[in-house]
Amino acid sequence: MPGNDHHESVRGALVTIIAFAESGQRALERVVNLLVIKAWTIKEIKIIQVLSDEKISQLEQTMKRIYQESERAGIGLHIDTW
Repeated sequence: MPGNDHHESVRGALVTIIAFAESGQRALERVVNLLVIKAWTIKEIKIIQVLSDEKISQLEQTMKRIYQESERAGIGLHIDTW
């Protein structure tokens, strides 16, 4: 599958995505489009939240990297697979 070189060996994944958008609906659309491009199937969405300046300042290293990627590209993600 294009965009997902490991689709046959992955049993599951937890994906963390931060998207910049003008609305929550548009952010969700950007997330879904990205996962479709990467050939992932969404089984469940666990959490959707808006990040306040306070939350952003308290992000741990991985989340900070995802946030910085999303600042540059409009969307950033981290995928943990098993």
